[in-house]
Amino acid sequence: MTGRQWQWVGAVVAVMAFAAVVAVLIPSGPVPVEIRLAGPERIRSAPLYVAMDKGFLAEQRITLVVTPFYTGKEAYVETMAGRQDVAAVAGMPVVTAWANGQKPAVLATLSQANAQAAIVVRGVGRGDIRRLRGQKVAVLKATTSELFLITMLGSVGLTPQDVEIVDVPEKSIIDALAGGQVAAASLWEPVLGQALARFGREVSVIDNDGSFVDYWLLATSETWLNANRGAAERLLRALVKAQEFIRAHPDEARAIVQRHVPRDSMVWDPRIFRIRLDTALLESLKGNARIALGVADPSSLVEALHPAPLRAVAPAMVGLDIRP
Repeated sequence: MTGRQWQWVGAVVAVMAFAAVVAVLIPSGPVPVEIRLAGPERIRSAPLYVAMDKGFLAEQRITLVVTPFYTGKEAYVETMAGRQDVAAVAGMPVVTAWANGQKPAVLATLSQANAQAAIVVRGVGRGDIRRLRGQKVAVLKATTSELFLITMLGSVGLTPQDVEIVDVPEKSIIDALAGGQVAAASLWEPVLGQALARFGREVSVIDNDGSFVDYWLLATSETWLNANRGAAERLLRALVKAQEFIRAHPDEARAIVQRHVPRDSMVWDPRIFRIRLDTALLESLKGNARIALGVADPSSLVEALHPAPLRAVAPAMVGLDIRP
């Protein structure tokens, strides 16, 4: 082999060696991203907890920085203000933001359930909501608490004007019931479970009669989504994988979630966890706007649903009649 040939071989080897070093020094895959998640600690957020513990977020090179809030309402206020990135939240805070002229962006449902709220009434034998006519009832305004009360009143032909609705700070609502400032309180999990444990047989409960269906959402603002579309897709990809794991391994998933939210008394049901966007959700949000806020035509709420990131990850999980 001539000297020139040796030089050519040496150059090829050097290039290959350099490429190998670069491959080691520059990791493949998406750029690492940190996402700030706000929300109350709920079993309903199970896909998020499973995605964290099973490494599905790590596969997407996402670090989730979780800040717990007492309610989804305050979590979503922080998200819309840009102090958090995404939130785990019920529908009412999203509807309220929309009604206030803000630009919410719902990425997907995390779960759907109809057993998340109940009205707790002082004294026994008061399980009929009609007996609350003229009584003070504590709620947390613009949340599931208020929406549930109004829905249940409507189911028996009553209106919010038939009771005296009292807006109570979220951390004081049980104390208001205990102190006699109100005759009843419309509560949500896990506050509902805390109240029942505290009062025992001193109270009666008006349960959901099937009139009320609530969704738990992964939501953000249009501002964040427009700047972080790729990160949103990667987050949803991890959550879709978490949903599949919950369905395939419900007992292991339950153990994971209970480590994160040991105080939530919600009954575990793996069937409620659905990463999805469809017209059923849209109709639910529109119903919330009509019932709780008195909006005659909430059709523009469709603009709060942003299916493109989920469609890019799992097209089958997006309803066909949701806008592009």
